[in-house]
Amino acid sequence: MKKRFPSNIIQSILLLFIGLAFTTLLFSFKEQLLKESSKEIYEIVVGSVFGVIGFLLALLINIRNGFSLSFSCHIAVNRDLLIILLTVISYQLVISPIINFLSIYFSPNHTAVINIGFIYYLGAILIGPIVEELMFRGIILNGMLDNYKNSRKAIILSALIFGLIHVKIIQVIPALFWGLVFGYFFYRTKSILLCILLHVTANASGLASDIFNHDNLNSSLLSIYNEYSLTIYSISTIVFILCGFYLFGTQKNLKKYLQCYD
Repeated sequence: MKKRFPSNIIQSILLLFIGLAFTTLLFSFKEQLLKESSKEIYEIVVGSVFGVIGFLLALLINIRNGFSLSFSCHIAVNRDLLIILLTVISYQLVISPIINFLSIYFSPNHTAVINIGFIYYLGAILIGPIVEELMFRGIILNGMLDNYKNSRKAIILSALIFGLIHVKIIQVIPALFWGLVFGYFFYRTKSILLCILLHVTANASGLASDIFNHDNLNSSLLSIYNEYSLTIYSISTIVFILCGFYLFGTQKNLKKYLQCYD
């Protein structure tokens, strides 16, 4: 019996390897491209092309085997969704500076991304999330959910691949965490649009934090946001805790929201 591709971790790695091989061939003019753009923009362009190639390849294989896309673009817009997005934003405003601060120890020359240009921001905030969600949730996780009886195994394996594909040590753990979050929401809703919205929100708020604190990476955490550090940390932490109570408290509003997709 034919299964959706990729249906396991080996096939997922093979898909990524083939996509990487094709992307490498397409960007054999790397040196010229690097001369004409920044390293960050180059990574965005190559990463996006890599994701698109992998997605299209898996899509063609699945269509040939009789499988169509099995995710929806439905999204339930209500107060609960706004609270979920606010939870993501408040979390990022606290965690992103810490990640950037720790990056100094892994990469002494690390600086927060700033003044890269419109193409980078467009790629990081919109194109990247769209491509990554189509690839890692729409294709890889989707196939694993069809194959594995244990949904947790599928979510964890796909999140692990998502984390490792980011390569840089300081990015692997945050990507793994978000892979678990996006994977859970996809499993419960099958909505690729919801996952894209969450991913866009996470990247946009993280990037906004980077722009705000790019001059203070060598300072203490309490001065990352300049004179507003304590205020931003305090408000973000309080908002995050309140949102958590709202979503996971006795009313179980997150569960109710997810039921909108049943």
